[in-house]
Amino acid sequence: SFERWLGDVLPADLHARVAATHDTAYWDEADQAAIARLPGVSHVEWRRLAGLRMDALREPVELIARPVRGDGPVTRLPLVAGALEAPGGPEPPVWVSEPVADLYGWRVGERRELPLAAGRWPVRVAGIWRDYGHPSGAIVLSLADYRARTGDLAVNQAAFWLEPGVEA
Repeated sequence: SFERWLGDVLPADLHARVAATHDTAYWDEADQAAIARLPGVSHVEWRRLAGLRMDALREPVELIARPVRGDGPVTRLPLVAGALEAPGGPEPPVWVSEPVADLYGWRVGERRELPLAAGRWPVRVAGIWRDYGHPSGAIVLSLADYRARTGDLAVNQAAFWLEPGVEA
């Protein structure tokens, strides 16, 4: 299951992260455009990572805003429950890792709230996914939904697909 997870979560040829901190380093829109035009790069998938404090007594949960549900070439998540399709309702869908489901009791179809953009944002749990990389939990949200809610266009992680024949 680890190999399947690795292929689903990190399918690109190369991955880069600006820094381990979430808010102090990022690529802005000009940086993203310049990077996407690099020779040998066929596609870049941008992500915004941020720590969410769901409970003052626990470690932060990792928010991963990335393309999901057809808004990018890679829409896979190693789901153990639910689906990539939105569960219905006006709330944006999220996909939570098994630790979030276990630690916070989140279940598919439930309406919950994320502490995001100086407030609490209602979301609907669309699925639960297997995650070996975030022991305190992670929540995936569509990058488009994240940007619509926060106005934050910066990113701090990228996945690169190279053109055929280009060496990493």
